Amino acid sequence: MAAVTKNRRDGYLVVKDGAGGSEEVCFMNSDFTYNDPVAADPIPITNRKGALHHVKENDPFSGWGATSFSFKYVNKDLKEALCNPAVTTAVPDDLIPARYKCVNLEFVLTDQNGEIEEIHHLYNVYFDRGKCVYNDGDEYSTMSATGTIFGKYDETAEDNRRYSYAEEAY
Repeated sequence: MAAVTKNRRDGYLVVKDGAGGSEEVCFMNSDFTYNDPVAADPIPITNRKGALHHVKENDPFSGWGATSFSFKYVNKDLKEALCNPAVTTAVPDDLIPARYKCVNLEFVLTDQNGEIEEIHHLYNVYFDRGKCVYNDGDEYSTMSATGTIFGKYDETAEDNRRYSYAEEAY
């Protein structure tokens, strides 16, 4: 799935660490967006005069995916679950250095009756503490976060890397 943007009260987010622990937060006047990496553009090859000679295919890897969200009515535990998970979800096959402690996210969308419509899984998401801003307020607390989706090794995926997976409820 290329991109998803949802807002209003239509789901919840589950943050999972590598030890099996999880933190859940409901969407209350919130938003959530994620994007898989953009495909690399072809490379134009020109002749000496600068005219197009031919087009060369670029490398399949051109960067990482990204996610961002903001929530109202949260506590500081969510920031700790994102930025400092007990155990990273990345395994050696994922080729992610140990200093990047990752979590898996499940973005669950529900209908008007609270029934699950679809679930979006994001794999090995890294959140820099400086890009997760928690504000403690008098009436409610807010938090906004931006993370990098590193993805995981999956030999069945294109170029052996899966960043996200969307499943529809039946």
